[in-house]
Amino acid sequence: MPTKILSISYDYNLLLDEDPLNEGQYRQKKYCDLLDQQKAFIVLLIRNTGAKVFQQMHQGRIQATAIDPSYPLFQVLPAYYVGKKVGKLFKPDLIEYQDPLFSGLTAYYLSRHFEVPLVGGVFNDNINNLHWIGMNPFRMAYNKIAQHVVSNSDAVRCDSPETTKTLQNRGFSQVTYIPFYISHLEKFRVSDDTMAQRLQTWHHDPKILCVARLNNQKNIPLLLRAFAAIYHQHQRGTLQIVGDGPEASHLKNLVHTLKIDHCVEWLGNLGYQDLVSYYRKANIFALSSDQETSARVLTMAQVARLPTLTTKTSGTESQIMDDITGYITPIGDQQAFQIKLETLLNNETNYQTLLSAQDERLLANYGDAVITHKISDFYNSITK
Repeated sequence: MPTKILSISYDYNLLLDEDPLNEGQYRQKKYCDLLDQQKAFIVLLIRNTGAKVFQQMHQGRIQATAIDPSYPLFQVLPAYYVGKKVGKLFKPDLIEYQDPLFSGLTAYYLSRHFEVPLVGGVFNDNINNLHWIGMNPFRMAYNKIAQHVVSNSDAVRCDSPETTKTLQNRGFSQVTYIPFYISHLEKFRVSDDTMAQRLQTWHHDPKILCVARLNNQKNIPLLLRAFAAIYHQHQRGTLQIVGDGPEASHLKNLVHTLKIDHCVEWLGNLGYQDLVSYYRKANIFALSSDQETSARVLTMAQVARLPTLTTKTSGTESQIMDDITGYITPIGDQQAFQIKLETLLNNETNYQTLLSAQDERLLANYGDAVITHKISDFYNSITK
């Protein structure tokens, strides 16, 4: 019999028309097929997505129900009542949450109602993080919720070894490091011909690729200012930015102020499969975030053998081999970031050294094998 999981999620992709190219749908199908699971999702919509509800997908293994968009705190109660209604028919073996805040709080109450184990994921380093909490009363409240949910969970996944260790040291012994599964990761691999072409394009028009949601935690201004300083000195390079978000207008104004409009390309949101060609054609990958846990875009860059520049956020050191496959600079340090970016753009010897390196661990650590081994063990430890 398949393991039945009632999951509280934010993944609006599960509400869209069924599409084999939809990465979110594909990932959940993989879980169900490889782990013999059946899932019912209660999806908290944090913004208007135009998503349409479907009730059955992939031979009945997955079903999803949406909670109307509103401020997330006020979705907990309706999500709980919908979860009770869905769960009464579904009869879950586990309740699962995507993060320990509103998704987690809803899942916590449902696990108590159905008297089944509670499992979930932590994919940021916010819990008990004084830098993140600051003196913000809302974040203090969020932190209390997250603490309560994780403390009462039977098992928790975290995709960063550094954050896992930190949480374990803070008393959350039920947290286990499991790399985030990245579907179709093998498609990001590049041929020797691609590598040769990459070196040729580096000489006359190097392309710097950044894939990120345009919000504060990604600190895109740091990348823009570093690139602008280098460009005005050397007149070299094109910056391609994939993504959208609340800071888009502000960032475009900053690009205009920095007088680099002509060498920055705003590509907007792209489909997951469409990213492959941009990774192949790029010369450098750059991410200037203040906060991450094992950003998937960095893993994709490394599989694509892109010399990578990033900041020392949680999980980075398990993805990037510093001075071998890329450079890791201190968070928020524009000068250090600029120095390394200039090295990648203007020092052919250093660029070729990083270009020729390859980290073979990544496909095994983040691809299909992570489902069949590490994630399988995670669920088995609860259901046995």
